[in-house]
Amino acid sequence: MLQLAHISDLHYTEANRARVAALFDVVRRAGIDHLIVTGDLTADAREEHLIQVRDLLFASGFRTSAQLTVIPGNHDIFGFIYQTYSKPNAVVKVRTRRDLLNTIRTLWHFRRRLLAYNDAAYQQDVAAFRAHFVEAYENCLTMRQSPGGFPFVKLLPDNIALIGLDTNHLMPRSYNLLRILRGSRSAMKTWDLTPIGDNLSGSTGFLDFATTKAALEMPQIEGRRKIVVMHHYLYPLPHVEDLTSGVFAREMQLRNREEISALFISHGVDLILHGHWHIDDAYQLDGALGPKVLNGGGSLWSGFNRIEAGERGLQFKVGMRN
Repeated sequence: MLQLAHISDLHYTEANRARVAALFDVVRRAGIDHLIVTGDLTADAREEHLIQVRDLLFASGFRTSAQLTVIPGNHDIFGFIYQTYSKPNAVVKVRTRRDLLNTIRTLWHFRRRLLAYNDAAYQQDVAAFRAHFVEAYENCLTMRQSPGGFPFVKLLPDNIALIGLDTNHLMPRSYNLLRILRGSRSAMKTWDLTPIGDNLSGSTGFLDFATTKAALEMPQIEGRRKIVVMHHYLYPLPHVEDLTSGVFAREMQLRNREEISALFISHGVDLILHGHWHIDDAYQLDGALGPKVLNGGGSLWSGFNRIEAGERGLQFKVGMRN
């Protein structure tokens, strides 16, 4: 019986290193065969943080492709966004002329980077992420038309096929300058902004339909239990709006959720693992016909999701601490 663990949204920095290390230790002691991390391993994609979280994973015994699957989240890719506003006093309430000049200077440099960001820059960021976890991407099945190595398929024991997807590929194109100038540092930290353009803060997701469909139709996975691994969630927009706010729901959503959900159902996906919203949860995708979905976004506080692949199919428990 294959024992899988699912965690997500570590948002690693030196400040939470001990908590991250403790979570990895809990997973190691639980007798897990394969660990799946569904994105946002770091808070702002700094190279030193990627190296540190990788070293903690490796030290816990999760190193090879047979032991570890990692995919990037928006915080692992759009580092220039989060790094801009993680600097002390990057954006403050404008009380003096000096405050105004500092804020304008920050925003001007940010705007230049934002407008210059394109598909080539995105692929470089994806490649940089993968390079830190190269061992975890060995022996994966990919397609010639897959940009950046996504999607990929990983064949595991007990008839399991993991399908790793990149849901971040939606360029951040525009920004609400007036709201930033009026906003407080806390507002910037939570990205409590009105969405304008394609992807205001790097949080909105999009999944390429054609390559995802091709991955689900690979002959090598026919008859296997299909577990999809992605970062963005699949909750219906009204559900998230009811529990949070319209701003949060629109800015965090997977833009083509309905199309992708229908694809997963029609192609017999058995289980979907994701993060992005910082809660732990299990839900059914679009009613009784849909597969089960596990959110591991609250892993740092709640523990890991445990999945057992055996004769009875895929059994799971959410928020395990041992």
